[in-house]
Amino acid sequence: MKYKNIIIENALVILFGILIFYLDTLEFNCAYNKGLILFFSLFKTAFFLTTGFKKIMQFTKLDLGYHQFLVFISIYTLMIIFSFMVDFLCLYQIDRVSFTGIPYKAGFWERVFNFFYYSFLMFSNIGMATIIPETIVAKSITMFEVILSFVTIILFLSDFIGLKKSLTNYFKKNKK
Repeated sequence: MKYKNIIIENALVILFGILIFYLDTLEFNCAYNKGLILFFSLFKTAFFLTTGFKKIMQFTKLDLGYHQFLVFISIYTLMIIFSFMVDFLCLYQIDRVSFTGIPYKAGFWERVFNFFYYSFLMFSNIGMATIIPETIVAKSITMFEVILSFVTIILFLSDFIGLKKSLTNYFKKNKK
């Protein structure tokens, strides 16, 4: 399986978020920036969910090992965490009241680290963050990441062997 393709597919999704961030730094006056980020996050959540299911189907058809699946899940997880970090950072750049717990005078790289930390905690379901989403858009994007986390950890990772057996039986029945 080509992990390079997985990274490229997901990197394109992340680049769109960076483009929104860049447009904001140019003071691109668009009243719909927060809505654009929210829509993009929802689209991205659906993209990651469908990509995850498609890759599991591919793993099942190719009868690849569990260790190869773990490499995919590791890349997939890091892409999700990084992607939502970009969303949170973009949203904070547009509207600083979206999150509390970020020092107001924090430099750019400190904000990047803080949102990576927040995204990592949300994905790992620890939820003990000093950063708190305050607006509906910030809370919605956080919920999107938690949904992806739940699906990835509970459905994909914890029961891959059972899911693989079930899909293998399904494919065998449909070949007949």
